[in-house]
Amino acid sequence: MASSGTVTLLFTDLVNSTNHLQDAGDENGQRFFRAHHKLITDAVTGCGGEELQWLGDGVLAAFGSSADAVRGAIKIQQTARRPLGNARVEIRIGIHSGEAMRREEGYFGTAVVIARRLCDRAEAGQILCSSMVARLLNSRHALTFRELGPLQLKGIVEPIAACEVQYERNDPIALLNRTPFVGRASQIERLLAKLDLASNGHGAVAMLAGEPGIGKTRMIDEFCDLARQRNVVVLHGACYDGEFQRPYGPFAEAIGAYADTASLDELKKVLGHRAPTIARIVPAIRHQLGDIPIRRRLTRTRSAFVCSMRSRNP
Repeated sequence: MASSGTVTLLFTDLVNSTNHLQDAGDENGQRFFRAHHKLITDAVTGCGGEELQWLGDGVLAAFGSSADAVRGAIKIQQTARRPLGNARVEIRIGIHSGEAMRREEGYFGTAVVIARRLCDRAEAGQILCSSMVARLLNSRHALTFRELGPLQLKGIVEPIAACEVQYERNDPIALLNRTPFVGRASQIERLLAKLDLASNGHGAVAMLAGEPGIGKTRMIDEFCDLARQRNVVVLHGACYDGEFQRPYGPFAEAIGAYADTASLDELKKVLGHRAPTIARIVPAIRHQLGDIPIRRRLTRTRSAFVCSMRSRNP
């Protein structure tokens, strides 16, 4: 059964996506698109949105707040200035608020079409929205809009009054964590060599150490991005100096976070016969998988997963 309600819809589109695929080749192209997808997903979810559909070179997302949708669009555009591999991406975005019908598979109706057509009319790096969005946010001084007047959109009978979202493309604060990564090539290569071992079924451990402020976190972030481009699942576990940690705490945190997002079938496949052992340090797995035999003692097992651990001072 369909339901209806007011929602703010956001469409994104990767400019010249076919050229990116041809330049990169099929295999590298797929890695590129996965990295592009993650860039948008992180921005959408980070601003309170819900990704409804991945279109191959863009997304359809829904927001309960028009302000969150605009902030999400700005975050996407600013983050897109960071190179993906050897390529820079350019994205166009359309936003519209209105009444839309929803079924299990997503939203449909005129509001969806308007958001999509505004995206189609946008230039690279541009965010277009309907004047409805601008009117809803006219009291938000942190968000500014430039009126474009009525636009004739494909498939829409009446012209739609549109605005361009103004944002600082060269904001140094917004780009603080997205500046090009330079140096540390040998360290990255050594980490990737360990990743290759793990990907081929051989356990590998690496420790990154150094004085505070020299860029350890940034390098781990870059390495994790490269791992995701290779379709590797990256898990994060943290340990804190001077605080009590339960045994295997960082690993329990990493595996527990993965278990929260993995499907039941995937979790069963990945854990396999190791589930009883791992459930001893991650009790939540027992609740998710149900009937897991209880082992009296830990035994040696062979297992492999990628885990990024960060040691942070409190």
